[in-house]
Amino acid sequence: DHGFFSSPENQEDDKLFSARSFAKYLPYRAYDPETGIFISKSSLGFTIEAIPLVGSDFTFQKAILSILQEVMEEGSSIQCMLLADHRVGPFLDKWEGARNEAPEIFQEMAKKRCAFYRTSKEVCPRIYRFILSYSSPTKGANKMEFKHLKEIKERILKTLNAVTYAFSWDAETFIRSLDGFVNFQRNPDFQERHWEEMENLSSQLSQGGRIKIREDALEWKNEGNSIYRNYRTVGFPSSWSLSAMQNFIGDFFRESYRINSPFYIHYGIHCPVQEKAENSNWMRMQAIENQGKSGTLMRVIPALAEELREC
Repeated sequence: DHGFFSSPENQEDDKLFSARSFAKYLPYRAYDPETGIFISKSSLGFTIEAIPLVGSDFTFQKAILSILQEVMEEGSSIQCMLLADHRVGPFLDKWEGARNEAPEIFQEMAKKRCAFYRTSKEVCPRIYRFILSYSSPTKGANKMEFKHLKEIKERILKTLNAVTYAFSWDAETFIRSLDGFVNFQRNPDFQERHWEEMENLSSQLSQGGRIKIREDALEWKNEGNSIYRNYRTVGFPSSWSLSAMQNFIGDFFRESYRINSPFYIHYGIHCPVQEKAENSNWMRMQAIENQGKSGTLMRVIPALAEELREC
């Protein structure tokens, strides 16, 4: 095979090398360390991570509502994700290290417990992470846009820090966190990744392997093959109690209701441009007003003339 023809044995390799890079489908372009703003294909934004609350009350609900009502702007979007991250290695190392000066029996117990959580196939320990990303469309990222988004980021951080611990992602946190999605493996440890400022952000995420599209799932073809499935909500309850929020992640008392694998729950909120909607309502109002001025309606509804004058 000199490149002119492809033998049957090499057809699989031809498919592999003819495939497009996964990085080309990702929108991430660059990161501005001065403002903490990420630059994407057609938008600017930032990412904030917060510790999920256990047993939140209406104070937290009001805080979140204030972000939607007072901080979000027309055309902007907020993406919210609850991530059950299986990469618990750093947490276990810190927990075990805190017992290095304890009596030897406690050191041995901590060592065996951490080894169990790292290797057990019956238990899937996860760290629950809440991740919020805010994005706004841009046509030519200028300093004023960066400054304005930084102010929005600080307002959201201030609101969240009033009820929990929250921090803004930098480029290295972004790469390490998304590495668990793009290069998914069951390894409980974070892969050490570093940000290269002069390279495209998307190109720094993928580390080889393939994603195979199956009829019932996506399959990661890397060191350890993994299956990914996506489920979409088709029905929503008319109301939802804050005390029932834990049911989103399974049932503590019933094993068959537990989610024994890494997972995430995601939802997005978009604030549309209001001008079009306002113009449509104004035109409808004018049409109704003109209809109300007809002589026939005036005779049928005598008070209509007075109401129209008040408008």
